[in-house]
Amino acid sequence: YFTFDRVIDREFMKKLDQVHKQTPLHIEKMKDEFEQVQSKMRDIKIVAISDSRFHKTIPEVARIYAIPKEVSEKYDIKRFGYHGISVASISNRLKNIFGRVPERVIVCHLGGGASITALKSGESVETTMGYSPLEGLAMATRIGDIDPGALFTMMESMGMRLSKVRDFVYNKCGLFGISGGYDDIRVLLERSENGDHDSDLALKYYAYHVQKQIGSLSVVLGGLDSIIFTGTIGERSAPMREKICAGLRSQGIELDYKMNH
Repeated sequence: YFTFDRVIDREFMKKLDQVHKQTPLHIEKMKDEFEQVQSKMRDIKIVAISDSRFHKTIPEVARIYAIPKEVSEKYDIKRFGYHGISVASISNRLKNIFGRVPERVIVCHLGGGASITALKSGESVETTMGYSPLEGLAMATRIGDIDPGALFTMMESMGMRLSKVRDFVYNKCGLFGISGGYDDIRVLLERSENGDHDSDLALKYYAYHVQKQIGSLSVVLGGLDSIIFTGTIGERSAPMREKICAGLRSQGIELDYKMNH
């Protein structure tokens, strides 16, 4: 339903309630905004632009999970992908700059939330976020990829109810969890330079997994013509671009340090 742009009406709000548990971090804020706008503009049609629509071109083999088909179809469990609006804007920007989108592009949307998308001739063919915005890279406070068995162990050992687990994986993990309570890249860089081991480890973990995903997606694309950095970290953090690109020499990447800064 939400992989299409939709008019925000009663049906839309009802559907939003049904998937609230899937992405609570985003949906609670959206609902509040929708209700505020609708209360002030009752006669104006408001449209929700899907953040997953751009990823509808991802092939079936990359979209499914290894679960029984009847389960995936009944509960609509598959990899939807997110940050599609951002990646679509990058694709349009490339067309404006170069007159075309290079054949094999990897877009790194790195911010509080983070995902990496592979574009083949301008179309999404793989992305790191899946059913929810938890999958893939570790983010500011989101957990990213983890063995489900580790979650089972934590739930049992720590006596965690489902609601507590959801809060834990969305708000207590990622860079925040590794560093011991810091999720701002600027703070982590400063603490790392001052010798804080955990902050340094968080930055290394982040860069390593971005490198790992770029390598994986370059295989999906059959090579690499361009890497795009966007999002707050991708656009503004020269040190993080440097850390990431330093591990990509095998992909033919050589950073121009002057231009990077």
